[in-house]
Amino acid sequence: MFADWNLLKPPPGSPHELVYNETVNCDEYRLTDLVATGEQIRTVIDLGGNVGFFAIKVAETFPDAHVHSFEPDPANIAQFERHLALCPSLVERVILHRGGVWSETGTVVLNSGLAGVSWVEDGDGRPAQPEQTEIPVMPLDDILAEFDEVDLLKVDIEGAEYAVFDSVSPSQLAKVRHLAMEVHWWDGQDPDDQVRFLEFIEGIFHIETTFGLWSSGMLYGARRG
Repeated sequence: MFADWNLLKPPPGSPHELVYNETVNCDEYRLTDLVATGEQIRTVIDLGGNVGFFAIKVAETFPDAHVHSFEPDPANIAQFERHLALCPSLVERVILHRGGVWSETGTVVLNSGLAGVSWVEDGDGRPAQPEQTEIPVMPLDDILAEFDEVDLLKVDIEGAEYAVFDSVSPSQLAKVRHLAMEVHWWDGQDPDDQVRFLEFIEGIFHIETTFGLWSSGMLYGARRG
């Protein structure tokens, strides 16, 4: 059960080239390290599925894994479906959910930027864009409530992580064994947001970060206990 990455690779100059390189070539989410632990990976939640490269890579790497990808951007969803159709041996283990994650159930305004990157209008301090879409959203608690345990939670939601994790309950988040997250920091955000966010995460996970307090980067976590 393998993906044809030559077939999936975006052409030079494609807006999706960066995401492909981060996910496939650079192993930004450290799947190789997870393989080295020898742990069985069955349930993966992918918040910010983009165009499907991460979900496909996980399904290929862990033969018992089922990946639940949440992606709200209609253009990304179309590309995700196209890429998944090119991986017939993996398609049954990647479940695409058309919607986003936020602090509560409802709808929010999504801004569409370059490289398939989208963000909630008031989610991270970045300015509104001409291209906007109203999308359905749900809280992370509701997603986690569907599972007894989650082996890996991947998060790349362009600054919405502060609102999402501010509203998640510790008991639900404690179902997660491993966490891999892009953390974003934009002008205009309240500095206390990041401090509170990190303190909350550290209460549940042993964490490693690749960013300073005032910059963006990666956060990796392994559940305490």
